[in-house]
Amino acid sequence: MRILKYFLIFLVIFIVFVVIYFSWSSISDFVLIEPREPIVGRLPTSNQTTEEPRNEKTKEQMVLRVLSQGEVFDYWVTRNPSASPSSSTKVTADKQNDIYYLSNKGKVMKIESTQEIALIYESILEPNKIISNPNIQKIVVSSGEGVDKEWAILDPLSNSWTYLPEDTESATWSPDGKRVAYARSSGDIYVRNIRDSSASPSSSAKATADRQNDKQTEIKLINLNQIDGDIFWNKPNSLDIISKPTNYAPSTWIRLDITNKNAEVMQSGPAGLILNWSPDKKMALELNVQNFSGILNIIDENGDLIQELSFLTMPQKCGWAPDVLFCAIPRDLKTRTRYPEDYLQNGFFSADDVFKFNLKTGEVVQIWSKEEEALDFWNMKVVENRLLFVNRFDGKLYSLSF
Repeated sequence: MRILKYFLIFLVIFIVFVVIYFSWSSISDFVLIEPREPIVGRLPTSNQTTEEPRNEKTKEQMVLRVLSQGEVFDYWVTRNPSASPSSSTKVTADKQNDIYYLSNKGKVMKIESTQEIALIYESILEPNKIISNPNIQKIVVSSGEGVDKEWAILDPLSNSWTYLPEDTESATWSPDGKRVAYARSSGDIYVRNIRDSSASPSSSAKATADRQNDKQTEIKLINLNQIDGDIFWNKPNSLDIISKPTNYAPSTWIRLDITNKNAEVMQSGPAGLILNWSPDKKMALELNVQNFSGILNIIDENGDLIQELSFLTMPQKCGWAPDVLFCAIPRDLKTRTRYPEDYLQNGFFSADDVFKFNLKTGEVVQIWSKEEEALDFWNMKVVENRLLFVNRFDGKLYSLSF
């Protein structure tokens, strides 16, 4: 009996040993995996550009839309008068601004939701420049070449024209849109008050009569002997005169005090100067050329450097918003690209990606990049929650909602 008891104990121990042995053999066939670091989001540093993390809903909100049916020479955006605080009419966010454009065929069009409305009776032949002000619907138009070149103030809502002198070389709106300053070939700079006109369409006979030179208040401001450049009225009491951009000659930026008639040289030296001012005119994107290489900076209202940017694009490819700068940056820049001539003379086209720069934190986020969508952004404006721009590949006006 005792022998049987010992045998059973031995048998149990043997079976347990066999089970443990084969179990350990099976476990040893698995590979031990070390625990990984948890994957967490990291904000980009100031010198990084990363795609903005977003869910599928966010992606759907990035909507690209073609606004114009035909090719656009240029466009402008004005505040909708009915959206003013004093108005009793309730206006949705998308209706707080009116969008107009001048087609390559010289037609002035207004974009209304999904349709376009032609505003003037006759076409503007050979347009070469328009100057707008966000406070008013009127524009200054330059058209024609040589002896046929002319400058006029156009009110597209009333179909009325006011011609500027034949030897006008450059023009600009005052910040409030109530006056126009223009420079003549003699070096004289004049200021003209602009009268209000009815918003109702005028008859063809009245439109023809309005094309005569208007006898409005006109004041000679100063004579500078010769003006080789464009004038800009960014501050109520000063005019900026900037030479036309080229990388073959030094640029000059002169600020003229309207009150005391003093002139101050703001910049003289680097070539290819182009400025894109923020809406409040306290900062500007500055492009200049040194040793045939473009440099892009953010400067203050007095031309002093705020920040040198590590990327390169044309200032017209950027749009300002409060504390944010949106820029379209070419994916592939040719090393032999001449700044700014090749861009301004359509000698170079680029497929762009869009980045958002937080001017307070320095954060840089890529918000748009699609290989199948070749977009060459030009004349970018931030309007409500949209980026408006002309796509130079097809010449049409687009919006990119975000």
